[in-house]
Amino acid sequence: MKISELKEKNSVPFLRAQIMSKKPTIESQQGKVCDAVIQDNTGEVTLTLWKEQTEEFAEGDVVVIQNGWCKEFKGVKQISSGSRGTIVKEE
Repeated sequence: MKISELKEKNSVPFLRAQIMSKKPTIESQQGKVCDAVIQDNTGEVTLTLWKEQTEEFAEGDVVVIQNGWCKEFKGVKQISSGSRGTIVKEE
């Protein structure tokens, strides 16, 4: 799947992209959270990182998201691993 193909309220079966920027981590009621902008050759989107994910990834890392989820928040499309998905750094 490519970023240009993402649709709100849909699963993200497989997506490979590079982290272009990462905002500071904040503490929320659900734990640590951090937004990062990821990009592939079709566009960019916000990736929301939760809990330990906030420490695992850095700008420049190439990540693979599997079984993630796409939603819209404040008019901006975002993806995350959701409750069943994974995000791993590609070596």
